[in-house]
Amino acid sequence: TWLSFYEPTSWGFIFDFRDTFFQLDPMTLVDRSPKAKNLHFFAENRKVKTVGNCIFNSGWLRCWGKDVPKKYSNNSVVCSGSTLGSVAALKQYTERMVKEMDKQKCHMTPARTESDQGYHNYLYDTGEFAKLPGVKVTHHEQGYGLVNTIGAMNGFRVPAHMKGPLDTFWKIKDEDGYILDYDGKKSAVVHQWDRFHKECVLLFLLILDDRCRPRRVRVARRPRTRFGPSPNL
Repeated sequence: TWLSFYEPTSWGFIFDFRDTFFQLDPMTLVDRSPKAKNLHFFAENRKVKTVGNCIFNSGWLRCWGKDVPKKYSNNSVVCSGSTLGSVAALKQYTERMVKEMDKQKCHMTPARTESDQGYHNYLYDTGEFAKLPGVKVTHHEQGYGLVNTIGAMNGFRVPAHMKGPLDTFWKIKDEDGYILDYDGKKSAVVHQWDRFHKECVLLFLLILDDRCRPRRVRVARRPRTRFGPSPNL
């Protein structure tokens, strides 16, 4: 896989591409000390979504048996659209995911469960990822990690009294339009921003414009002699 092109000491992110943007460089904030966790998952907002009250996530887990969703009904939903880890841990993660997919074949069941998130949550909730050699896995609740996954907070199944604008209701958007963690600091990465399209699109376009705008570069003129450019340049 693409992970094989990276140094063993490198770290990487597996991301959904379409609905993610960066407000800070998350790699400068990663704790890479030997005792630190080296595989990080990021949850959706558990006030509005858990395994038990989400028909999709509970449905995906039924691939392992009808009692599995009940067992983990109070667990937060860890989103498979953002995973951070060391290269070594990410290799173990992807290999374990593929192994489970080959074994369980949820896409071939009558329900035709084709979501990687079912595998992602099952292997985390059952502790299978924690059994991988050298892997120290953890998850971060929404608004408390390097990735702020906000989509569920505006889900169409969320009751009206439990959702509202990011600034006045959730209080995670500052006056400049940046998305915040619950400690008031700017989120490094915002995931599923398009669920709050009207509130986030201007910020997204401003960040995109800033990153993509051509930079003016001053080019030093070469010194010239009376006979033309110096032959040493």
